[in-house]
Amino acid sequence: MTNDANRVEIKGRLGQNPKFYTNKSGSMVLLQVATHLRYMDKAGQWQQKTTWHHVKAYGPIAQRVQQASKGQEVSIKGRLENSIAQRDGKKHSYTNIIATSVEVIPSQKIQRQQSK
Repeated sequence: MTNDANRVEIKGRLGQNPKFYTNKSGSMVLLQVATHLRYMDKAGQWQQKTTWHHVKAYGPIAQRVQQASKGQEVSIKGRLENSIAQRDGKKHSYTNIIATSVEVIPSQKIQRQQSK
């Protein structure tokens, strides 16, 4: 018996405002989330690598990000899903995160204003 797992957790910033869609099945949101890795290169200089993640959320989870905007920090838990699309006669493969949980993290500025 195997114990397979398909879980991912990221914390990053929205690269653009969420894109909402509604159809017969319900609501969906697409998020572009950037995560950053800081590391020191061989020359001793700090470098930063940015990775962009495509996130899809459905139903009540999608509704949680209605007030979120570009630059806001989010914490996302979910699973990975691969898909293939054909564009210009070529196949392109994509990896998306299907969110099972989305938390919009209030900015420090908003938290200070609320505590006054």
